[in-house]
Amino acid sequence: ELWEFLTQRIIPVPEREYNPGLKKALRLAAHPEDAPYLALAFARHCPVWTNDPDFQTEAVAAEVQIYTTRSLLHLLEGIA
Repeated sequence: ELWEFLTQRIIPVPEREYNPGLKKALRLAAHPEDAPYLALAFARHCPVWTNDPDFQTEAVAAEVQIYTTRSLLHLLEGIA
């Protein structure tokens, strides 16, 4: 039941939506499998939430906002 609850809220993004930024993302990503996440962030103009240190480089940070769980919690504490 939990899996169904979670997955019914997930909307797959077609590759054609983030494909234009994939080449740039491949240059920035430490690992090729990380590139689609960066490319999607470029396409949607949104931040990435990850604790993966490979995303926390100056080159990546110059292109997309990266949040760690700690930084998000810090932001939320400031709101409460």
